[in-house]
Amino acid sequence: MTTFYLDHVGGSDGADGLSFANRWKTFATGATEARTAPGDVIRVMASPEPTSLGMTATWTQDSKTVTLNSALTANISNCDSAWTGSANVTATATTTRKEGSNAASLVIADAFTTGKVAYFATGTLDLSGYRQVSFWMRLSALLAASTLSIRLCSDTTGDTTVDTIAIPDCGNLFSSNWMCVTVDTGAALGSSIQSVALYADLDPGTLTIFLDNIIACKDSTAADSLTLNSLVGKINNLNWVASTAHATDAIRKPTAPNRNGFRYKVTAGGGGNSGGTEPTWPQEIGLTVTDGALTWTCEGLEDTWYGIQSINGATVLLDNGVTNLATAGRGYSGATETVTTYKREAVALTGVNSVPFNAIQEPGTAAAYMLYTGGWNSTDMSTQTGETWLDMRNGLGHVYKTKSFVQVENLNSVRGQVGIEAQDASVIITNCHGNNHLSYGIDTQATASSGRGVGAVCNNNTSLNYRFGGSRSGWTFNRMRLDSSLSSGAGDDTAGSFTDIRPFNDWHCANNAVSGVAHLGASPIKLYNLVTRGNFTSGVYSLWSNCVLVNPLMTDSTPLSAIAQGTNFYYFGQRWAQTANNHLITTDGGTIISATDQRHTASGISWKFRPTHESRSADHPMRLSVGKIAVGAGTAVSVNIWTRRDSTNIKGQLLIVGGQLPGVNADVSVACEPTINTWELSSTLNFTPSEAGTVEITFLVWDGVGTTNNFWIDDLGVSQA
Repeated sequence: MTTFYLDHVGGSDGADGLSFANRWKTFATGATEARTAPGDVIRVMASPEPTSLGMTATWTQDSKTVTLNSALTANISNCDSAWTGSANVTATATTTRKEGSNAASLVIADAFTTGKVAYFATGTLDLSGYRQVSFWMRLSALLAASTLSIRLCSDTTGDTTVDTIAIPDCGNLFSSNWMCVTVDTGAALGSSIQSVALYADLDPGTLTIFLDNIIACKDSTAADSLTLNSLVGKINNLNWVASTAHATDAIRKPTAPNRNGFRYKVTAGGGGNSGGTEPTWPQEIGLTVTDGALTWTCEGLEDTWYGIQSINGATVLLDNGVTNLATAGRGYSGATETVTTYKREAVALTGVNSVPFNAIQEPGTAAAYMLYTGGWNSTDMSTQTGETWLDMRNGLGHVYKTKSFVQVENLNSVRGQVGIEAQDASVIITNCHGNNHLSYGIDTQATASSGRGVGAVCNNNTSLNYRFGGSRSGWTFNRMRLDSSLSSGAGDDTAGSFTDIRPFNDWHCANNAVSGVAHLGASPIKLYNLVTRGNFTSGVYSLWSNCVLVNPLMTDSTPLSAIAQGTNFYYFGQRWAQTANNHLITTDGGTIISATDQRHTASGISWKFRPTHESRSADHPMRLSVGKIAVGAGTAVSVNIWTRRDSTNIKGQLLIVGGQLPGVNADVSVACEPTINTWELSSTLNFTPSEAGTVEITFLVWDGVGTTNNFWIDDLGVSQA
């Protein structure tokens, strides 16, 4: 095993990568397959640490708008009005925009060569307090760096240049992808600007350009320098710090080596200091740990950082993918509050010009996984102190795609095609965020794929935040926050099949444009501790498969929905609404719930069946497993149960399905038709197996008329002689 070092800012791909001093600069030409081998470790330097904007901002639940206490940028042009084009340039306003009501559209004809493309009179602007320019751009063709430039001019017609902002290589924007561009000029911008212009410094050929939301921003070294490329977030994205005072209700997450997907709140000892050694964090919501003078409570899943759609004065709008326009998007999912707000800068990847661009190059083997690990400190890369955020910039590219036997940790991505796309076998994903992508944050829908993950956050993606499924098996993914996508939080969008029930733990899916979880595959899925809220269609949406929900908390207006009633649709919710003894089974044509309205005994629960569709006949009854009993060979077994009903239309049956053990080769059943509104003990069901083992007891209910009649069962009795 060899450890290599990679720094996207200060490295050199001509070095050997074997030490901090000789670290590589890029995945694409540094950490290549030719230079590494299975079992190697690629350490990636952390991106810059978050900094406070120095003010509070108001975050509103399920809103795109974050309102700063005051503006940090200055508007140059919001591009709502058409620019004035030069000869061979058609300048109009287009509603295809990222901010406001319009963007500037500039169509350059082939006869245009170089020079001023178009200009816009801004009115007099003093921009001397700023030195960066940030804007959205969309191109119809691939252009080399410095082909175009934005000019800030002292006259009203864009002829007298004060500041030149050379536009860097933007990758391939295609015709529908926007890219946010930020350029630091290295000096203060002009103090008397009256127009902004676009220039062609090299002949661009025939080209269509869209521009929008052109703003002046502070020095890139300033803590409160906010640009369209920045990511914004709240204090609960910050790491725990040793021997430091933390106020009551302060929220932190574990440091990089100890991250587990949860965040923690100070619930006692506020104002006191944390301990000198990081505590062992509990990994269940509601549990506590003592840390110096403080008590921390596991509050929920990790939060994340949000990509910006636009900045207009103190108003910041949150984005989904780079193709999304001003009217689209879902925004922030969380409590409405006014809190100190932070920003962080991601590392902008270069060369993302095609699909698939793949940052990770080298696969491993079953015996020797490749480890790509982010968050290593900037001074010598000896300790894992932070996180690595990669910006694909233009809606293309992946951190990882189609490589087998790879482990990825603490590598986060924004504004690509897919964050992590596991289309081959055996991938381990740990603490990776994938936000604002054109398709998925994480995609584990792959032929013969298997793997596991923990601690992922995928927010504000254009399609599914997390896509799972297809004809695969073996995936588990725990502690996922999947909010605010323009599709569903998580989904299996093919009707494939699996060989097992996949258990997923601690998922949070809120404010998605379709469902929290869309389960369209043909195999069972089991979700533990699922929380859904505010999803447009439903909390969970299923085509036909069995879906088991253990301890869910679903406050959507429609928690459960399906489109294929009558095809053995089945939801099982254990501890519904995270309440003890509250269970719900929703099937095609009926429900089965834990009930207290009628009980044979005064304590505990009964089970209440309610057929709601005529399909629930004797040929298609509702089924509930009511017990599994261990039996001896040659031992006579007797089973009965107390029953009650409120209509003669509804029928019940106690059943042992034949073939479970030798000696019980055929079904054994007894009819249960108690007097109306009376508890009665059923007839006894008798059987004698010839071999020891376990036998499942089932109860069936049907009415065949589709009315809302009810049938209750309670107090199963079993004896063996």
